[in-house]
Amino acid sequence: MKRLAVVAALVGLLAGAAFVSTASAVPGSGPVSNSGSASVSVDKRFAAKKNVRIKVGNSAFGKMLYNRPGQAIYIFDKEKTNKSRCYGECARQWPPVLTIGKPKALKGVSQRLLGRTKRSGGAMQVTYNGKPLYYYYNEQPGQVFCHNVFLNGGLWQVIAPGGKAQD
Repeated sequence: MKRLAVVAALVGLLAGAAFVSTASAVPGSGPVSNSGSASVSVDKRFAAKKNVRIKVGNSAFGKMLYNRPGQAIYIFDKEKTNKSRCYGECARQWPPVLTIGKPKALKGVSQRLLGRTKRSGGAMQVTYNGKPLYYYYNEQPGQVFCHNVFLNGGLWQVIAPGGKAQD
């Protein structure tokens, strides 16, 4: 009987994981692939928020940017301008920080460094010091797993309050 309960629990977990990986698309957040479709599959943590709030918090890497609920924020070293190069599989792993309206700086964040850029598809992505901002899909609020990690053809780094990648 215990074995049956364990199997049932595993089936439930797998079904839940499948549901999360097929979450509904966010209109205008960018193409699923380079073929030009207009949305990225994300969960509610990464949906566009009205006037998304950005704050400074501590981490093992020093002070860095988070959204209001504490989701770590990253930049991609391959992006030299405010235009995103992260679409398709990249954007599924690294959802863009999206906003409806202007992003708002909380304590420790410079409002003058916050900005927006239009993604293909029309969604507005938050920028900081001219760099598009991203979350890492496999993190929960308060977790920082991917600083100085090479994925999707480039280096992902947390961003310091001054606007540069954290050392």
